[in-house]
Amino acid sequence: MITELFGMASGLAEGVVAAAVPPACRRPLDRPSSIAADGADVVVESPVWRPRAGGRHLVPSLSVLAPASHRLRLEVSVRDGTAWSPWIATASFGGGAFAPMGDACAALRCDVDVFTAATPVEAVRVRVR
Repeated sequence: MITELFGMASGLAEGVVAAAVPPACRRPLDRPSSIAADGADVVVESPVWRPRAGGRHLVPSLSVLAPASHRLRLEVSVRDGTAWSPWIATASFGGGAFAPMGDACAALRCDVDVFTAATPVEAVRVRVR
């Protein structure tokens, strides 16, 4: 089984973050493809990540080094063939509420924080809200 860990860092030395990733699944770190305001939210989006082999199980995570607590939600879109799926959301973490977003579509579903694709995907995008 191939396991991959895609990483994105901002504000930290890339070498520090990369050293924490096991060598068997290490890939080059990326910078966010965009950081933008969406109403009261800040949305950080990953670049398009392409696994070496199509995967069906995705477990996004986030580590924030900050003095205050934050609310967040992770959102994933996958590409299987010619089209991107709609954005699908995890449960929200922390206080406050976000605008509603679906937790399932034909191509992808989320159970709390684990995403499962209907078929192996060729590309993945992740957003943090």
